[in-house]
Amino acid sequence: MLLSFSLSLSPRQLRARCTQLEKTVRWWSDCTTTWRDKWSCIRNERNLARDELKRTKAALAAAEREIGQLAGRCDELTRKISRLCSVGSFCLRQLVTTNAPGTGTNYINQFHYITANICEQKFVESGTLAQMSG
Repeated sequence: MLLSFSLSLSPRQLRARCTQLEKTVRWWSDCTTTWRDKWSCIRNERNLARDELKRTKAALAAAEREIGQLAGRCDELTRKISRLCSVGSFCLRQLVTTNAPGTGTNYINQFHYITANICEQKFVESGTLAQMSG
């Protein structure tokens, strides 16, 4: 069938047809190359984005671990401060009520000032600490 088609055409028509087919093949080759280049670029961008996402997730996990550790440390310090405030208040009450000799009012006033400030604030016990850890 192809043979009968080519025999019915003149040599000039065959050359024109061959030239047209060569142009078509070149066009498809160029198109395929362009497509391959574009998708290669897109694939590289996707892989870079994946790598960046992995690094970001790892950094997030490390930051969350650090936040957890710091929140635990903050809770521990808050408990220690509360314990020290209660002990300090007890000691101050003992000093004031017993009026022990050798304890001047200056010492008691300084001790009271320090413990009162710490105990009243307690690092703004539930407000600021809850916001920091939340």
